[in-house]
Amino acid sequence: MAKTPPLTSVVGPDNQEDRRTGGSMSEAIKTFGKNGLEINVYKEEFSLIATHEGKDGNHYQQWGKAKIGKDSYSDKDRPFKIILGDKWDAERVLLEVLHQITGNKYSEEYVSF
Repeated sequence: MAKTPPLTSVVGPDNQEDRRTGGSMSEAIKTFGKNGLEINVYKEEFSLIATHEGKDGNHYQQWGKAKIGKDSYSDKDRPFKIILGDKWDAERVLLEVLHQITGNKYSEEYVSF
């Protein structure tokens, strides 16, 4: 699995432009153990990218080759990501994820669209 530069050397807390993709990224959000995720925005499309904490304490994106068909893989490594859609779709999707995890219903006051 290919390693990318640590997030701390690529983006800061002010969501600077990412020099690798042309999109903006958040700092890594630690989830459980050494796992985490970052929010990526590219051409107004939001996605979540899996990260893993290295021995140096920095979070690195997880990259790999996608499986194509039964026995072959893509030529290029790509980040492991989940595409959420534009800002409004991302909000709707993430609220649905919260609903499925917690069982709580989120009213219209929480949704900006």
